[in-house]
Amino acid sequence: MTITWSINYLPYVATQDSLSDVAKSIFWTVTNTETVDGKTYTVNYISANYLDDPDSSSFTAYSSITEEDAVNWLKSILGTEYINKYEQLVIDKLTEVKNGKSHPLEYHTDYEEVGTFRVSKKGEEPQDLHMTKPF
Repeated sequence: MTITWSINYLPYVATQDSLSDVAKSIFWTVTNTETVDGKTYTVNYISANYLDDPDSSSFTAYSSITEEDAVNWLKSILGTEYINKYEQLVIDKLTEVKNGKSHPLEYHTDYEEVGTFRVSKKGEEPQDLHMTKPF
């Protein structure tokens, strides 16, 4: 059994306060894969979380963020309880699939669609939220 965490999208805005290219949220997948008797089983759980507003003293611009950075931020946001919950979810689902109890939907992280969306917080000017595949 192999559990992996990956980042699907890392939407960002061009500016926020004095900072440029600010990541706003994380779209992510936790995957469990296991090969048994030559047959590979894979299940996924896909979700998203908002990021806190950045601290200028420890800020990382979008172009400098690695997938490892984003996964670490995500796990920090989730905390141990939710990390364990999501990992147990894909462990249990994979066990069901191997035992023929259900058939998972097939997901992948190779999203082809990208775009720009207008967003704003209440009372602030709208700005473009850039949706791209970061890694």
